[in-house]
This record gives sequence, C-alpha cells and structure tokens, in this order.
Amino acid sequence: MRIAVDARCAADRGRTGTHTYVLNLLAHMVRLSKETGKAGFDFLCYTSEPPCADVVKLCGKEGRAFITLPFPWRRNRLWVDLRLLPRLLRDRPHILFLHHLAPLLLTPFPVVTTVFDLAFLHFPDHFPRRSRFTLKRNTAHAVRRAERVITISEATKRDLLEIYGIPPEKVSVTYPGVDQYHFKPCVDSGTFESVRQRYRLPEHFFLYVGALQPRKNLIRLLTAYTTARSRGIEWPLVVAGPRAWLYEDIVAALDATPGVRYLDYVPFADLPVLYSLAGAFVYIPLYEGFGLPVLEAMACGTPVITSSVSSLPEVAGDAAVLVDPYDTEAIATALQRMAEDEELQRALREKGLARAREFSWERCARETLGVFEEVVKGVRH
Repeated sequence: MRIAVDARCAADRGRTGTHTYVLNLLAHMVRLSKETGKAGFDFLCYTSEPPCADVVKLCGKEGRAFITLPFPWRRNRLWVDLRLLPRLLRDRPHILFLHHLAPLLLTPFPVVTTVFDLAFLHFPDHFPRRSRFTLKRNTAHAVRRAERVITISEATKRDLLEIYGIPPEKVSVTYPGVDQYHFKPCVDSGTFESVRQRYRLPEHFFLYVGALQPRKNLIRLLTAYTTARSRGIEWPLVVAGPRAWLYEDIVAALDATPGVRYLDYVPFADLPVLYSLAGAFVYIPLYEGFGLPVLEAMACGTPVITSSVSSLPEVAGDAAVLVDPYDTEAIATALQRMAEDEELQRALREKGLARAREFSWERCARETLGVFEEVVKGVRH
C-alpha cells in the first residue's frame, strides 16, 4: 500500500504541535509496519523544501522517501494544485494523508485528513482575519472531501459532528503520544544545574510552555498569578514559548507583571529539563484540540494545573488540578494550593507519570494504519 503524506512541516526548524504529530506518527508507522511484517506499506513524503537534518534522523531512511517539490510559498494552496497533484497522479498512491487541510481538486484516490481542532470557529477573534478565512474554507472542504477524518480527541470529534454534520463513522479518534525517551524526569545533576544557570531559574517556580496567542489565555493567568502573589506565594512564573500571532498585549502584560520571567523560544532539547525543574506546570487555554504540553509535563514528573474545558480533561484524567479557565479566582486558588501543598505535588507527580504512559506514538501509529486499511478495503469493495 502506497501512502502519500503531506510532509511540508518536515522543513520547519521549530517544533509546533503539527510538526510533532506528523513526524512522530510517520516514524512510528514505518517502524511498526516493519516490526509486524507489513512490508507492503510504502510511505511517500512530499515536501516543498528539503527536510531538516533532525527530521531525517527521526524518520530514518527505510520504508519511505522524502520527495521535494520546490515552490516559493509552501503553505500556499497553489503548491497543492500545481506541484503536489501532478506528482500524485504520476505516483498513484492508495491513500493521501493530509494535515494542512489544503483543498484538493478531485483525485482518483481516497483522502484521509487530520483535523486538530476547530478553535478558529469557537474563537474567531483570536485569529488574524486572513488565517480565519483560510481555515474556515479549507476545513469545510477537507472534511467533506475526505474519505475519513482523523482527529486527536473526542472533544474535537464532537465539534466536527455538531458543526459539519458528518456521520460519526467517518471520524476516527487517534490520541497522540508523548516521546518517553525524550520527555522524562531529569536525573543528571550536571544537566539539571546547567539548564538552571543558563535560564537563571530559582529553586521553585511555575512554568508555562506554549506559543503566545490569545487562545492560550495568558492574560487571565497573569491576573490570577498576581492575586496569588498578593496572598504570599513567592514562586516566579516562567513563560517559555515563541510569539505566534496577536501577541502584542500578551507581551506587554508579561513585561508589566511582577514575578514573571519570559524566556521566549526554548530549544526542544532543553524542554524536559525545564519541565523537571519546575515546581508545577500551568496551562489553562480556553480551548485545545489535545494539549501535548500537559502530557510532556506529566512525563517529566511535573505536577499540572490545566483547564476543565474541551479536550484537556480527556488528556489529564485525574492526574491534574482542573480549573475553569475563565475564573481567575479559581486559577489563583489552584496556584496557591499547589505551591503550599507538598502532598498534592507528590500525588500529582505519581499520577502524572502513570497517565503519560497511557499515551504512546506506537498506539497512535497502529490505529492510524488501521484507518488506512479500512479505507482501502472500503474503496475496493
């Protein structure tokens, strides 16, 4: 079975959620197909730029090929219509696996597409106008054009069924995993202290990891943190993440809030140590399709405070403190309780480590390959 993959994110130098999902899933699908003797799977990964060296290392060389189709604007739909589609008609895959939701002209082979979330419909004001229009158009086209839609949480599946009215059997939920080899408690004292000194971190602090954009709810977190400080909580709040979009007010609030340190983008290699150093991880977005940072923190043994909405209760289970992301008093109370209650910290560390082990890229790969097989069998019949 030839599986064509939209792998444009392989050229990304930074690590986004889509980048993490596509590349880990791809690597584990190929590995799994080899280990289980399913040698009939052949992966054709199409990019508009050569993949990064770390991508090639992660994905390896057996069982797949990265095929570069150069184009000036790799996110543009014209790459799909002018470069990808002609190559697909030549290569004739059995499945086309899409993630960027680019609209396609009619093709003679089935499409499986991943929808990560519908945040642009729930919070349209949190997106630039052009991005909002593109996402709205492309998603509506993709979910109706696709033979099967894969999504990463039951919460997003419910959104898809309610908003687009597609039949439930067309949507499959495959939970992402967490890389347990990378995200794990740091036990090397030298590495521990090196990262602490590099970022000038204290013994105890709250940590946020994620992009700066309105949906991440940082303004309310800062308000709640200020309230917690007024009650005697001395832990600083460390914010790590790149500036994404509509971030100007967020950056101004970070600068104006006492006790806050903004680290900007932190290299992927440093994240497990940063999580391990933190006294608690605080992540209270208004909406998430999944919430990978929550799992990453848990896998590193860090107690978590997160939102009680959208997919986050699915991810966290009973291994985190859940709060209403609109209620700054509840957030402040959770911060105070976490900083003062060492027994709560210990319990959440243990529960978080166990919870993180329930999510694996191997399972995600196995379930995704199962979807491909079902689709191909359905087309043949």
